[in-house]
Amino acid sequence: MSRAVIKNARYKYGLIFCSLIVTFCVLIKIEGFDELGAARVILGGYPLGRTILILTFVINISLIQYLNADQMVLMLKKNELLLIRYGKPKKLLCRLLKSILYQNIIYAFLILAASAISGILCGLPSFPGRIREVVELGSRGLLICAFFSLVQVILIIRLNEVNTFMAMLVFSVLCAFLSRIDIGIFTLFPIQLSGIRLG
Repeated sequence: MSRAVIKNARYKYGLIFCSLIVTFCVLIKIEGFDELGAARVILGGYPLGRTILILTFVINISLIQYLNADQMVLMLKKNELLLIRYGKPKKLLCRLLKSILYQNIIYAFLILAASAISGILCGLPSFPGRIREVVELGSRGLLICAFFSLVQVILIIRLNEVNTFMAMLVFSVLCAFLSRIDIGIFTLFPIQLSGIRLG
């Protein structure tokens, strides 16, 4: 089932990829970030003090919601036929979480690929000698995506689709403001860490 969900979301990947490239190019050209710095901004790993930085983070959370929305509605709201197949709602929820994890892995890869291509388009060398930072940012970015997807699942179980979107929007703005508070290694966001602190 996960394979079918990913296959049916191919057009979404294209739209998301184009949106990410435009967002990264804006961050690189207007705000002066390098490609990995821009990826850190969009994932909330940078103090989001200015409006444009907050908006890029909110765009990221909106894209995660866009990617997950169809399968969540299908498996949690309009799931009568799927319940006949899988029997228990708990089993269907496990299938949903597995599909979302695969989608988030692809999304985290799209973020890194879009940041690399944006860097090339803007005349920056692509990830020279920074493979460890790329791996670290990709894995921590996956954690951020999985966290927000899980929040979305919890909200859509409790609320309808429109209220879930609004609640996620408010939550993402709140998280953007929280990114300015330095709590060191205890943050979920991929702030820049090194050495033992990163471990």
